[in-house]
Amino acid sequence: MLEFANKRNLKSIARWLLRRQTWSPFDRAPVEFAQLNFDFHPDAVTDWLLAADFKAERRLTVSHFRLPFFKRLLPLPLLVGMDSLAQWTGGLWQLTPSVFVRARATGTDEATPAGALWRCPACGNFDLRSGLDGLTCTECQRLWACRDGIYDFRDAPA
Repeated sequence: MLEFANKRNLKSIARWLLRRQTWSPFDRAPVEFAQLNFDFHPDAVTDWLLAADFKAERRLTVSHFRLPFFKRLLPLPLLVGMDSLAQWTGGLWQLTPSVFVRARATGTDEATPAGALWRCPACGNFDLRSGLDGLTCTECQRLWACRDGIYDFRDAPA
């Protein structure tokens, strides 16, 4: 199960058309709107899943009625009911701020060793040792930082 923030949602499309944001919701590149917080294009996520030998089986869209306008006018139980009905449209289009994808592994990649939780993004090694600053790969010696309990596998010093 994967949940991601969708950059191609109705609000961002409207903001882009009205020139209130510089990035295009139709560009497949991720947008970092705050440090370590990204919005992703749904087609790019699907491509990445396929490249990693996963098949997207089902998509649900959520937060259809997230705008303050709806929250002021409609009672919460009605909003929840409407959103639960609308989430099933996720297989047809993804125009909400949040998308859930159920994906199944399809590849024949090597089995993950028992107890392995992480894999080094640089070299593929499963043996990462925990230290005060994060996780160190025993193969390539890269340190993957841990900040406020969140591991950052994007940028590692060479």
